[in-house]
Amino acid sequence: MAERRQVRMIYATGSRGGQVTERVVEPYHIMAYGRSWHLIAYDQRRQEVLQFKVDRVQEAEILDTTYTVPRDFDLDAYMGDAWGIMRGAAGEPELVELFFEPEAGRWVTEETWHHSQQSETLPDGRVRVTFWVGITPEMVSWLLYYGSRVQVMAPPWLRERVAEEHRKAAGLCESASERINDLDCPS
Repeated sequence: MAERRQVRMIYATGSRGGQVTERVVEPYHIMAYGRSWHLIAYDQRRQEVLQFKVDRVQEAEILDTTYTVPRDFDLDAYMGDAWGIMRGAAGEPELVELFFEPEAGRWVTEETWHHSQQSETLPDGRVRVTFWVGITPEMVSWLLYYGSRVQVMAPPWLRERVAEEHRKAAGLCESASERINDLDCPS
């Protein structure tokens, strides 16, 4: 990337059943996200800027061919207002308002999760966090991680979606407990 040299890579897609393709890319940016690294690069094959999960690169070869990052490329504009990296799964940006229990609120405010993040500690110790964001499945999963330590105040449809996921999880746990109790275990 520092030398602005193209890279030929063998890449296993995350979609399409892990299909393996050869790509020639022009790396623009590399970033840590979650527990992996992601490459933002111009893909010669698709003729557009794409995201590639570095863990899925099976082989890579630095080529002698050089490139120039377009002056008008802006990483923030490319990433947009979506939560996380699932840009195509995001709805239109909307206000998300969350109340976190004190300890979870401290964890959340130790990091910047989105450029629109605003936080305030309430008199009772809870932490109010707001985002102006395109909600993705990643955000729903992030909220589920905090369990009963977060309350979704807005938008109402997100509150219901998170509640429904919790109900489904509770139902799975109940049916698993019933199956375990039904086992005929010798003493």
